[in-house]
Amino acid sequence: GVSPWEHYPFLIASMDYAKQPNIRNQIMENKWDIVLVDEAHNLSKPHQISGSQKVEKARWDLLRLLKKFEHLLLLTATPHNGYTDTFCSLLRVLDVGAVSGSDHKPVLKREIAKKHICQRRRKDVIKVFKREDGTNPFPERDAKEIYITPSEIERNLYENIERLGNHILYASGPKTAFQQVIAKWTITHLHKRALSSPGALRSSLRNRLKRLKASDSEITLTE
Repeated sequence: GVSPWEHYPFLIASMDYAKQPNIRNQIMENKWDIVLVDEAHNLSKPHQISGSQKVEKARWDLLRLLKKFEHLLLLTATPHNGYTDTFCSLLRVLDVGAVSGSDHKPVLKREIAKKHICQRRRKDVIKVFKREDGTNPFPERDAKEIYITPSEIERNLYENIERLGNHILYASGPKTAFQQVIAKWTITHLHKRALSSPGALRSSLRNRLKRLKASDSEITLTE
């Protein structure tokens, strides 16, 4: 009956779990010494062409609430998407005066922002951790591609996924542009799951079958 957010001094939670309204409220009821957000680019505001454009902002809304705590550390190794409003949304929650203007058309004050951005590249880390003799403690990156011949079972699996993909894309009649996008995403998802593990693919196929049955679609599956 005790909230874990009150009981434990250190907690790790996924951003999609934390953004749920009831969970978010429990988080905000406590006073945290520091909030550390990994993969912080995933909580930035989606790009907006205009102020009237509606975007999904549940993650960004969570981040804006977290700024009330005394120390906020945002970490990311992913370059931002090139949109100033998305990048500035992260700086804005620091509340240090680095951004002015509207959310969709912000003005970045670079000299202020520089004081609150710490960038560490691979070569910077090497300088810090290099051995006394000056050698690099990190292994050199080997970018060689290794080609693996699939087994007969694997090859049959990929061919069946390809046939299923063609069925999803072409066999159920004409599709709108949106439906085509969803169909292609579904096919890509199934390919990724097949490359992940047999169990992952089996789970996705079962979920798809349940949705098709729920929509009264007729389909035939073979083991």
